[in-house]
Amino acid sequence: MSIGSQQTGLTALRSSNRAVVIQALRRAGEVSRAELSRSTGLSGTTISSLVSELSASGVITETARDDRGSGRTGRPGRLIRLAPTNELVAGIDLAGSEIQLAIADLSGRICAQASTPADIDGAGMEALSRAADLLDRTIVDFDLDRTQMRYVVIGIAGIVDTMDGRVVVSDRMHGWQDFNPAEWFLERTSFATRVENDADLAALGERARGAGRGVMDMVFVKISAGIGAGLVLSGQLYRGRHGAAGEIGHVQAREDGEICSCGNRGCLETIASVNSALQSLRAVHPGARTARDLADLVESGDRAAMRVVADAGLAVGRAIADLCNTLAPEIIVLGGEMTMSPTPLVDAVSSSILRYTRPHIGSRIKVAATTLGTQSCVLGAVELATDSVSSFAD
Repeated sequence: MSIGSQQTGLTALRSSNRAVVIQALRRAGEVSRAELSRSTGLSGTTISSLVSELSASGVITETARDDRGSGRTGRPGRLIRLAPTNELVAGIDLAGSEIQLAIADLSGRICAQASTPADIDGAGMEALSRAADLLDRTIVDFDLDRTQMRYVVIGIAGIVDTMDGRVVVSDRMHGWQDFNPAEWFLERTSFATRVENDADLAALGERARGAGRGVMDMVFVKISAGIGAGLVLSGQLYRGRHGAAGEIGHVQAREDGEICSCGNRGCLETIASVNSALQSLRAVHPGARTARDLADLVESGDRAAMRVVADAGLAVGRAIADLCNTLAPEIIVLGGEMTMSPTPLVDAVSSSILRYTRPHIGSRIKVAATTLGTQSCVLGAVELATDSVSSFAD
């Protein structure tokens, strides 16, 4: 290897380590150097060098001495945190029944939030335009500086090709196939923009701020009108070569089942989505039309509602079990409309995972409901946006 190649490799490694330190500080707030070393896996010498470098460039600042009673003797060290910044990022969720927006600074602190109802299923392009309007209006309403907006990440219910940003397929955003929404949003707002799958972003949100906080290996499963999974492996979002990883809603659950929207027969979505659960429930409760109706019946102890949710959970759990046998994650986080009343769903998924995994795998996997509710995606979008501002780590 040439000297030039070695230097390039060392530069890339140092840049990567800086990004790791910044991400750790954004998630933890104030920490000591020792805590930073433990949380990142970097040596104390490397942490000391990076802290000096980042402090000199104004990215981080050292605060008051650490007097939190760690039990250590000697002079206490100083705590480290990210320096205040005026630069902003935005996350937008276009995958639910409303458009959700969150604006944050580069430390991850949420500066503004807003939402507006939207018929995303029926008017995908109109929803994108309304999202741009909502962002413009929120910047004004919260007296933010538009020139400080650095990056926008948008979550949609569809597969986004990671190579070129095109929407490969979306059952909800009609007319979006081969469309590049990030380019449209950039032209409309002048903000650098990235579009991602909603379940992927929700996985990042839960890992940063929710039920999977700090976990290195987790699977987030969204159960709504569709079913999809977001995979975080070794602390990094795994999208697959072309962004299609985690499409467990199209795992075959019944060989002779109904035709799915994808064209195959008996996919998991045809028997375990909110829509399929409501269809079954209407045999007993003809007026049950929404996920809220289903949740209300579950909370009242209704036998039929408990049954359809449990059946869905058992089917989802069996599909997840295959992922568990392959990936052995630490936690499965369940989200989406089916988790409005989560206990019977979590119990059924847990039972199914234990049934269909090897004992030493399934018994070590925690199953939990989202703690962020409907905000998993938008907060995950903020998380990815802050990570994507590469100059922040330089």
